[in-house]
Amino acid sequence: MPVLLVIVVVCAALLCVRVVRCVRPGLPRAGALLLALAGAGCDARAARDGKADKDGEAAKEQPTPVVVGVVERGSIVSTISTASTIEAERQVTVHAESTGRLVDLTVEEGDQVKKGQLLARIRYDAQANSLVRANTSLEKARVDFDRAERLYNEKVIGQEEYLKARNALEVAQLDLSDRSREMRNTKVTAPFDGTITQRKVTEGAFVNNGAELLTIVDFDTLVARVFVPEKQLDRIQVGQAPRLSARRPAGAAARARSCASRRRSTRARAR
Repeated sequence: MPVLLVIVVVCAALLCVRVVRCVRPGLPRAGALLLALAGAGCDARAARDGKADKDGEAAKEQPTPVVVGVVERGSIVSTISTASTIEAERQVTVHAESTGRLVDLTVEEGDQVKKGQLLARIRYDAQANSLVRANTSLEKARVDFDRAERLYNEKVIGQEEYLKARNALEVAQLDLSDRSREMRNTKVTAPFDGTITQRKVTEGAFVNNGAELLTIVDFDTLVARVFVPEKQLDRIQVGQAPRLSARRPAGAAARARSCASRRRSTRARAR
């Protein structure tokens, strides 16, 4: 484009030189050329300025898009969005507290249970025999202590033998308490009301002390823990109802209520 403009200017200058020489024959060639170049430059500048003015006017004339609406009074809504996982506050895995073969498994996955309900029983032959022996030992220790106490009071035996009989009675009582607890541990009961969500053993299996048997969940205690930044705590209130949206079809949402905790978080309890 600049090259083309220079060519046009040169051609115009030569044409002007001829015109000037025709009008003023006595004018020198160099003067005529300078006069022609000056005139051509002015014409080119004027043409360029005119084009720039036209472009500016065209740019100024472009319309500005606007949206017309009716002024109404409304409320400003501010939201805090975050992700969380819904979990149960009361969820427990029931473990075996005794060793033996599992019998009388009375529940399956999905069954609802009550607190204290019998879920399963571990075969208790060995525990029952231990309990009988503990009872027998306790009876013998009690008889020995009564006889030692009588003889001690009559100054027949010394204090050492008396204390030995009393210690044997105490040991027998502790042993009976342990055997009774082992007998009770053969019964597997529900610690609270809930639903069996997982059964990890089958009836007839041999389990050791501490083996996992069942998982119980109380679905009435489902919560979604959401940790709100400290700078946004003034935007929420205790008891304010949040909105929970799960990964399910559009438009489906859960209703919930919330409560603030001392750990500067918000818990939403699902309904």
